Amino acid sequence: EGNYALSLPPGDYQVRANMEGYLFDPNDPAQVTVLSGDSSSVNFELPAPGHLHVSVTDQAGPIPAKLQLVGFDPSPPLNAASDTGMFGDVDADALPYGVALADFIDRSGVSETITVEPGDYQLVLSRGPRYSVYKELITIQAGITTTIQAQLARVIDGAGFIHGDFHVHGINSPDAEVTLEERVAVYLAEGMDFFTPSDHDIRMDYAPTIAAMGVGDLIGTATSAETTTFDYGHFNSWPVTIDPNRLGAGALDWGREAQPGMDFPEYASYVLSPAEVMAALLADPKDNVVQINHIASHFGADGLAIDTGMVPPQSHTELSSRRLDPNLGNAFDAGFDTLEVWIGTNGRNGIVKEFLAQNAGDWFNLINQGIVRTGIANSDSHDRRFTRISARNLVASTVSNPGELSAVAEQLAATVRDGKTVGTNAPFISLQAQGVFQSAAQQAGLRVEDSTSMALDPGGDVQLTVQLSTPAWAPLDSVEFYINNQPALTDSAPAARYTICPNSVVNAGDANWQQTDVVVDAAIEGATRTDITVSLTLPAVTQDAWVVAIARGSDGVSEPLFPVLPASLDEVSNQTLADLVDGNLGEGGTPAFAFTNPLFIDVGGDGWTPPGVSGGSCPTP
Repeated sequence: EGNYALSLPPGDYQVRANMEGYLFDPNDPAQVTVLSGDSSSVNFELPAPGHLHVSVTDQAGPIPAKLQLVGFDPSPPLNAASDTGMFGDVDADALPYGVALADFIDRSGVSETITVEPGDYQLVLSRGPRYSVYKELITIQAGITTTIQAQLARVIDGAGFIHGDFHVHGINSPDAEVTLEERVAVYLAEGMDFFTPSDHDIRMDYAPTIAAMGVGDLIGTATSAETTTFDYGHFNSWPVTIDPNRLGAGALDWGREAQPGMDFPEYASYVLSPAEVMAALLADPKDNVVQINHIASHFGADGLAIDTGMVPPQSHTELSSRRLDPNLGNAFDAGFDTLEVWIGTNGRNGIVKEFLAQNAGDWFNLINQGIVRTGIANSDSHDRRFTRISARNLVASTVSNPGELSAVAEQLAATVRDGKTVGTNAPFISLQAQGVFQSAAQQAGLRVEDSTSMALDPGGDVQLTVQLSTPAWAPLDSVEFYINNQPALTDSAPAARYTICPNSVVNAGDANWQQTDVVVDAAIEGATRTDITVSLTLPAVTQDAWVVAIARGSDGVSEPLFPVLPASLDEVSNQTLADLVDGNLGEGGTPAFAFTNPLFIDVGGDGWTPPGVSGGSCPTP
């Protein structure tokens, strides 16, 4: 209401007033002396703001969208550099560098009238990877409402696949301040079809919220929770049964139930082991999957220090330090279905320093010894304004209508378990293998109707084909193939870490890289996509094999995804608005990135045999 009052010990103070969308008072900060038993007054007059009103449609009508203003906040929140809240929650909803404002437009396609500090910005409107992006330089003036009517175009079809995120936090997690309604609004604006809540140790059902918001035709969900053992990692399971009569709505008590006063290690009451956690989650009446979240917290030094290069994988952490029974010996257990190998929250580092430098190494080591588990990509999203949804899963599905996905959650879980899914931050990617067995053509792929394995005559050739479709704002320039790949050991203490380097690379411009730019709607600026076909022949294959493909945009070759995915931009070379909107080539940011799950080549048709773990090496960078 524009009034404030507070009691302070006597002394000299600075007083500041800040309101989002308003510039500071020209006399800010004010100086005041507080005397014992006396009152002092400081009044502020914030300069008049400007306003912004936006409407957005696609070719069919109004759509939800993410609205961002690229530029610099002339009067940033006063607490932006502080860290006084629970779990650092003051900064949990902070905007990334180069973004001054973010908002989310609902299905009406019409924003609220947004209060904005006067200044120059770039308006950016988006709706996830399937859509084009609208960009316009605007000037916000005091006392004036700037009105924008924008149109996006759906440029990626992606038929046969739905967009899903299986690691999502909201208000029921102690480290997230996102209401249920805000979480749904964000996912609609980001073009997500399906998501599973992952609040810490409480099972959540977003279906009532989705129904109350009237968006049940636009997005689906499944009940879920994150089993958060602070000792050795986090686990998700979806879909699961909710029990309103139990603590946490039926969430698993990983601390192990015991009689009062007897629930301590000295009474041999240890937390549940990984094997017990996984078995308990899979015992749910629903046909669910169990995933290991942010796998470094489980396989790495902060977890169980599991060396996946050993057969079988071996944990090396002193188990009692994780409140686990030391008599377990080896705490590794293969009872999970999926591995979260990529977390979008971490932007560029989630790709370069986590996925490529350690997580994929553990994943490939497991495949090499026959522990075949699905690799998935999630957001681990906790915040609202900067959604960080820079990783998602494209899951093969016969059901494409988002409004029907909640009803087939168990079917989707089974498809994910079968490995018919890919991870991406923008490009649509598919992988196909073809060959001949006993004079009959054979094929493997990642669509619902495909088998992920194919038989091959000994010594026969295998033709690999990668199909890519990517919006104009997410350029690609290389496809890497990993074939029976042996990760290289990069760190052995305190936990073994492995990195990967490709067996073969096809770059843009190579003879086996075919590219076509497709104009989807000439009347809408930016309504284009790039279709790419990359082929690779594996000649005279005599050994069973697995194949994974990764598509990338490279630094200095392809522009990063800023501002649609605005993480990790280099601050030094982006000091002005002109710097921010110049494409940012070679200036950090999140590159376009996508990976497939493996296809399997069964030479001789007698069943696929893993290649074994023999250790690899990567060239020195």
